Amino acid sequence: MKMIEKRLEQYLDLRRSMGFKLHAADSLLHSFLSFMEERQAGIITPSLALEWATQPTTCAPRRWAVRLCCVRHFAEFLRVFDPRTEVPSRDLLPYPAVPRNPPYLFSPAEIARLLKAAERLRSPRGLLGTTYASLFGLLAVTGMRVGEAVKLDLADLDFERLLLHVHHTKFGKSRWVPIHPTTRKALLVYKEKRDRLYPHAGPHFFVTEQGCRIRVGTVNPVLRKLCGQVGIEPGMRRISVHAFRHCFAIRTITKWYQEDEDAEQRLPELSTFLGHNDLAGTYWYLSAIPELLAAVTARLDRGNRRIFS
Repeated sequence: MKMIEKRLEQYLDLRRSMGFKLHAADSLLHSFLSFMEERQAGIITPSLALEWATQPTTCAPRRWAVRLCCVRHFAEFLRVFDPRTEVPSRDLLPYPAVPRNPPYLFSPAEIARLLKAAERLRSPRGLLGTTYASLFGLLAVTGMRVGEAVKLDLADLDFERLLLHVHHTKFGKSRWVPIHPTTRKALLVYKEKRDRLYPHAGPHFFVTEQGCRIRVGTVNPVLRKLCGQVGIEPGMRRISVHAFRHCFAIRTITKWYQEDEDAEQRLPELSTFLGHNDLAGTYWYLSAIPELLAAVTARLDRGNRRIFS
């Protein structure tokens, strides 16, 4: 067991170096090793992994599949060092993953209404409305994650080179996000007001009425309140601030199709811009979004006309 414990720490260190947080996997795999020790097992086998994965009888079968998946990934790593290791089959617990709900897509007119409504938010010192209008505007034109935007410090904004420096993102990466001159102008207007009202606010760029950094958890309630004010009804879907990111990605891809550009070849550019860990996250945006499918169909029709004309 000592050697397996050592390999587990190597495995976790390797995955973390690739940007994975592994909070759940860490505790689950240590629990599995304790289970192996109780069973006096020296190697991983499918039957052993399945017995451990299905131990919590009160949880949903999909949770069993998640537990088994953690063991399978570790077994694949361990097998490199110990060929006796048996990797559990993917079909051993064939429960589908939770489907990803289609996003709510703001129209350009809806975004304009939201920004105007944000500007009208009242606060004692008059900064709240400008803060949220600037934050939502930045998310709409860059596709940044809200956590990345609220973590921006003054030193991260390079107004001369039209760049934002995003640090330690979802997958532990950092990247530069280019901005348009009009975005720089809007951010400078906000910065002037922020500096005037809160000259000692500290390094953070977007600040609350108390001069502190905005907390991510406060952003969605503000957005939903504004949606109600301007008449945006999402139906059964629950709007989140991530909708701005979805809109940016999908409209970028749609624009490429409409302009007859090779969208598939350009997807790595968008993936890098959005800070995705791999292309799978970006390919999801090619799913059944009516506007995007219409653009793809129109390009195919244009291609067919060229061929047969």
